[in-house]
Amino acid sequence: MKLIFAFIFILSMAAGTAFGYYKHYDWVGYTVTLAVSGFIGSSIIALLFSYLYLFHKDETEQEHTMIEMQTNHNQELKKIEK
Repeated sequence: MKLIFAFIFILSMAAGTAFGYYKHYDWVGYTVTLAVSGFIGSSIIALLFSYLYLFHKDETEQEHTMIEMQTNHNQELKKIEK
């Protein structure tokens, strides 16, 4: 995951560098484009992280539910046997 985030950030910084280079900005404009592209890259990473965090299904919760269902089933079988 860290590699994906680093790749997105480096790609956005490269895009900002290319934009500043092709527009022939001076060092102030070049610095501003790097700052803006870094902000955009980190914003994209934050959105991606938020999406993954909010919509990730927890596997331990599913396992807990399965164990609970198995326990209930075993208790029902014991009741039937008595």
